[in-house]
Parts: sequence; structure tokens; C-alpha cells
Amino acid sequence: YSEAIPYFIRVQELDSREIDNNSSRAGYGNIWLAACYYKLGNIAKAKEISPYEYMLNPIDRRLTIESDELSDHGLSFYFACDYEKALYYFNKCAEYENKVIGRHSFYGNSLLLSADCMINIGLYEEAKLLLHKVCAIYLEDGYDHGLNGYLNRLGLCYQGLNQLDSAYFCYEKAYSGFMLLKDSLNAVSSRISAVICKRQKGELDYQNVIDCIMTLCETSESIGKHSVVYATALFEKSVLYYAEWNPKAESSFLDAKKIMEENGINNGYDYDMIVYFLLGCAYYFHNSNNSETYKLAIDVRKKFEED
Repeated sequence: YSEAIPYFIRVQELDSREIDNNSSRAGYGNIWLAACYYKLGNIAKAKEISPYEYMLNPIDRRLTIESDELSDHGLSFYFACDYEKALYYFNKCAEYENKVIGRHSFYGNSLLLSADCMINIGLYEEAKLLLHKVCAIYLEDGYDHGLNGYLNRLGLCYQGLNQLDSAYFCYEKAYSGFMLLKDSLNAVSSRISAVICKRQKGELDYQNVIDCIMTLCETSESIGKHSVVYATALFEKSVLYYAEWNPKAESSFLDAKKIMEENGINNGYDYDMIVYFLLGCAYYFHNSNNSETYKLAIDVRKKFEED
């Protein structure tokens, strides 16, 4: 393993220059290098190189050229919100991986992506069945980070089925797991999902939780006050103001909207929800249909009514 390390360092350098970070081909060098240190008993160094996957057996990427290509096709459709086409490619990828690498967590990751697509399409029961298979694979590999991701997706399934107590439990478990792994970004996302469950149940007793989430965002180098995650937390805080008819709601929603736009987001469900609430602010706090807030929001209301 010691003799292999210089070669994998060189692989890392080549990968960083020649492979796009969003490609399924990225990251193999890191995992091989981390595995060398892990086998040598240097866990701290292994974690430094690959914080969440250092314990996995590395894969010979010559075996996964075809599956990685299928995965990249799937990701391009997924990010374009064409979930049915993405599901086709992720299923094909998983099918191929099952043949060449078997029950490895990478195969589990592909199944997780398929479940993601099913959730976005609304196939919650089907996604739940697939996620239980993912969970079993991650447990065999001791892949804790993957297990937390599984819990988040399971929470989405329960949320889609309006089983909000079960969804809340999953999100809170995922939050605790991500915090143990010092993954503050995913921890915050999980906690926000838990808060949304409370709001959907009509429980508005989460002010302290939201304040803690926002503090975690502000103090985390990987998140900060200008991230989409922070904007999402700010939105939830704005909803609390709105429920109390507190005029602070309007400026708070506007701040969330501005952060979204700074991150290149000016449409989509989360953005539209912010603007839709701003319509309410214009009505309740200005009692006027001439305000800029009202004019901005009226188009979004029409969109919601059409949908």
C-alpha cells in the first residue's frame, strides 16, 4: 500500500485536470488513495482525503466505463428535471453495475438516484421498496453517509404520502447522523425538511430550531449566509412571521428571494413560494395592489392557479 500511494497521488492530479467534477468518473483516485491509508491504519489521513467514503473498497474504473457514462446521461436529464428519462438511465446504470461490481455502495448510489427520480415523479411506494434495498447495501459496507442520504429520501417518500410523523422521524435521524459526520450542509438540509413537516402539520413551535439552523449556516464555512440552504431556512422563519401577521415577514421574504437570485435561482417551486407569500404581504401589510411586491407576486399566483 505504501508503494501505491505516490501513483494514486499522481492519479489525483491527473483526474483534477482532466475530469469534470460533476462526472461520475471523478473521485476514483481519491477513494483509491484513501483506501491505501485506511489499509495502513492511518484512518485520520484516509478521512482527510475522502471523508465519507474512505472505508469503501475501491473500484477498478476500467469496469465501470459504460455504467459511468449511463450515470452521466441520467444526471444531465435529472438536472433538467426530466425525471422519467433520468430514471431510465439510472436503472440501466444500476443494472450494469450489479453485473460488474455487485452489492457495492456505488451500486447502492445508482439505486438511490433511481429512487430520487421515482420520488420526483410521485412513485412513493415504489421508491420506498427500492430504498430498503439501498439501505441493506449501505449497511453491509458500513457506509454511514449513504445511510443518512437514504433516510432523507425515505422521509421524502413519507412526506409525499402525507405520513408526516414518519417523515419527521427520518429527517431528524438523518440530521443527527450528518452532524456526527460533521457534514453541516446536509445536516441543515435535513433539519429544514423536518421543520417543513412541522409546518405542514400546522405546528408552529419551531422558532428555536430555525434560529439554531440559521446560526449553524452562518458559522459554517461550507454554507454561509448567501447559500440556497440559508435562503430556505430564512423562508421558514418568514413563514413564522407571516403566521403571526408580523410585518417583518415582508423584508424577510425579500431577503430570501434576493439570496435565491444571487445563486442564479429565479423560478421553480421554492422561489415561487417565496414570491407567492410576498403577495400575501402586499395585501395584508399594504392593503394595496399597486405595490411592487404585489405586481411581482401576481404573476406567480396565476402560475399556481394554472398548475
